[in-house]
Parts: sequence; C-alpha cells; structure tokens
Amino acid sequence: MDQTTGFLGLGSMGLPIARNLARAGHRLRVYNRTAAKAEPLREFENVTIAHTPLEVAEPGGVVLSMLADDNAVTQASEGLAEVLGPDGLHISLSTIAPTTATALAAQGCGFLSAPVFGRPDRAESAELIVLSAGEQRHRERARPLLEAIGAAVHELGEDPASANGVKLAGNFLIMSALEAMSEAFAFAEKHGVPRELAAQVLTTTPVLGNAYRGYGAAISSGAYEPAGFALRLGHKDARLVAQAADRLGVPMPIIDLVANRFTAAENKGRGDLDWSALAIEVFESAGLDQADPR
Repeated sequence: MDQTTGFLGLGSMGLPIARNLARAGHRLRVYNRTAAKAEPLREFENVTIAHTPLEVAEPGGVVLSMLADDNAVTQASEGLAEVLGPDGLHISLSTIAPTTATALAAQGCGFLSAPVFGRPDRAESAELIVLSAGEQRHRERARPLLEAIGAAVHELGEDPASANGVKLAGNFLIMSALEAMSEAFAFAEKHGVPRELAAQVLTTTPVLGNAYRGYGAAISSGAYEPAGFALRLGHKDARLVAQAADRLGVPMPIIDLVANRFTAAENKGRGDLDWSALAIEVFESAGLDQADPR
C-alpha cells in the first residue's frame, strides 16, 4: 500500500467508502467540492485532503470517484486522464449511463466501472455489492480497493459499460418493487387493511426478499427521511434506464410509469426524500392520505 490512492466525492456514499479504505490501511488523497465534508477524515494519518480535483491524481496512480451523476463524473474526470497517464487507473463507483462509461474509457488512462449496490449504512459497514468491469489488469489492480469497501465483488468482463448496464438493471428491479409495493398497499388499504399491517404480512413471507421488507416498512410508515437514496437520483437512474432501453430497442413500459412518478414527485418538491417516496404519488392518486395511513 505504498502508493497513494486518490478519491473524489465525499457525499453520503463517498465518505463512508473513503473511511473504510483508510481503515484498511490505504493511503488516500481526497477531494470534495464542499471542503467541510472532508473534515471527518482528518482523524486518519493516512489521509491527505486536497484542494482541487486534480491534486488527488499522480502519474501512474489510481483514483476512485463516487459522484452523483454523469455530468459530475465527466466534469471531474476532465484533466484526470492527462495526469494519470496511460499507466494510471480511474475507478468510477458511480451509477452512470453505459455510454458515459464507454466515453470515459476512451480518455487516455485506464478505466474501470465499479458501481455499487447498497445504501449509506451498507457503505459504512463495508457491505456493498460491487460490480467490476474493464480490462483484466485493471480489475486485478482494483480488487484490493474494492474488497475493502464491499462484501462481494462481481467481475463482469472487459467492457466497462457492462457493469453500468447490470447496475441499472438492478435499480430498475428496485424501482419496480417500489411501484408494486405502493400499489399493493394502496389496494389493501382500500379493502380496510392498514398499510402497516399489509406490509407486515406481505413483506415477511418467504417469497418476498429484503428489498420488499426494508422498503415496505418505509412506504407503509411514511418514513422517507433521511434519504438513503434520494428520489432525484432515482429519477436520474430511471431516465438512464429508459434511454438505454430506447437505444437498444427493449420495451420496458414499467420504467416509463416509474419515471412519471418520479417526475411528479420532483415537481412537488420531494426530490430530496428517499426514492421510496414515489409511494406518495400512488397513495394520492388512490385518494388516500399519505400523512395519516389509517
């Protein structure tokens, strides 16, 4: 671990990821646009706080980024490839479009897509599920870093875009579950069953998984704050899924429905709530009071 690893983005996911890398003994040079968010890392002697994005990079080095969207990743990577050079490696942990990953891979340095499944609590406990796609030498170089932040690392081949395709597929499943649960709870409530009771019954059966259990509790109780994953970011991912599906000619009518829910929610100022708050749209359209489930 003689080399210093760069890290860009210390938001709700990036900070715990960087903290776990530091705990694992990796030397880090970190940057965040809001400098105050880097302060919790000062407790680590092996962490240096940079003042500009390019300060985290060094020729032939490794930089990880965990940023909110495609524009943020693209902007942050400007000039990064030039500093890293052909022997350097940029590891993107962000959920971005497959086409963006392809473009980043052509910037002149090594590139690995490594988006993650998991909310901030999973990031804090180093239990993320990490997807890894890129040249084999890049996957091998990145593996010690990725193993320090996740419970499992799934390698998906040579094309970086593959990892982002699988990540979007997974997020689509979660979005679909949010919509389905919201409709199911509204249906049950219309039949006189409080949504908390419906959630207890429906999300604890063997056929339903943890996503239904955790999000079912949030939807039934209206616990949308603090956001584990902001609705506006879910909306961004829904657009990415829809765009990729359209480009590839894959009919996905559910994503159009979910995206419309997200659009309506954002228009009502709910973008910073948890993405499970799309349920409010479902309950309102059913004539039910979200503020008082009973």
